[in-house]
Amino acid sequence: MSAAVSVRPSGSEYVSFAVMPEAIDWWETRLGACNVSCRRASTADGRPSLMFEDPDRTPLALIGSDLIPATIWSPPDIPAALAVRALLGVTVSMRGAELMARILMEVLGFAEIASAGDQISFSAHGGPGGRLWLHRRREEPRPRLGAGMIHHVAFRAKDEADLAAMAEMLQARFGIAPSPVKDRYYFRSIYFRGPDGILIEISTDGPGFLIDETRETLGARLIIPPSLQDRQEELLRILPPLDRSFADQGDSELA
Repeated sequence: MSAAVSVRPSGSEYVSFAVMPEAIDWWETRLGACNVSCRRASTADGRPSLMFEDPDRTPLALIGSDLIPATIWSPPDIPAALAVRALLGVTVSMRGAELMARILMEVLGFAEIASAGDQISFSAHGGPGGRLWLHRRREEPRPRLGAGMIHHVAFRAKDEADLAAMAEMLQARFGIAPSPVKDRYYFRSIYFRGPDGILIEISTDGPGFLIDETRETLGARLIIPPSLQDRQEELLRILPPLDRSFADQGDSELA
């Protein structure tokens, strides 16, 4: 699904997660109780949303949605009906919005579904990660990399044949030459620069994250792909623990 963006949080670019519309009030109260500043907003297609930032100031949003994924993870202190249901999509901000809209629709399989003010809504499918909101940035300074930036988000390709077809369309329709295919162990990727120089990735679904762990244990421990094995100790030092129990497990959880 979406585009790689290098941006300073400004409220016009963020990663969004789906919750039931009636859960917005509950989450506003919960975030406030946790001393996390948030504000109400709405998307171009009228969906209620709650905007906030993570500890690195990465902009995030909870958006009211009727999305019903196959599995919803709900920790003990959050009622299942109010839990975050899935990744919904991303909002990207750029001055070259018209060109990006064409790339979305002609190459990446999105359709425009709504437009309001400076924001256009696109959908690729009705499942998790299928939405993208494109914000037309005016005369703001060009964004720079740093803490709180969204470096990139990858659009999906079904397989390597689909990846090659997208690369061919980029060249034929837009004169954009993507990178050679990169083997990322869990998937294959190509990269190219879009409007405003943003970095965009397209990645295959396979081989997938089940090549070195089972579905039942997926995400329970830190897995280092072969290309990064020599940096295992360094990465363990700099990656923040998700909770204290994870931190206490130390090297025994590395594979």
